[in-house]
Amino acid sequence: MLTTFIYKRLISGVSGALLLVMPQGGAIFPYTDGFVSVAEAPSIEAPFVEYPVLKEICSCESGLKHYEEDGTTVIRGKINSRDIGICQINEFYHEKRINELGLDIHTLEGNIAFAKDLYERQGTAPWIWSKPCWSKK
Repeated sequence: MLTTFIYKRLISGVSGALLLVMPQGGAIFPYTDGFVSVAEAPSIEAPFVEYPVLKEICSCESGLKHYEEDGTTVIRGKINSRDIGICQINEFYHEKRINELGLDIHTLEGNIAFAKDLYERQGTAPWIWSKPCWSKK
């Protein structure tokens, strides 16, 4: 299953061949619930609407990227390889809570959902090492 991030990359031209041009104009592309118009396509902005600080944190942590250039390999931390995905959630330290919530931090949606839970419980503290980056924004 392709994620929201990959679809955004598809729309931005990485693989425009997947877009279907309609005879009446406009275009549609595949999404998990069928086809949607380009105007209705989800973006990486949507999950962070109510969490602007978390968006800045994740921007500093990963550049708002969840996958490597191949589009399928989840990014890992450069300093700690147990840090996973867009929000760089540490799978070792947070394993128990991740499992309690039934989330998969290897998916974009699961990673962001856990980051929101973590932020609600602990604020910005779990991302203190990247504070010099996100506190300036």
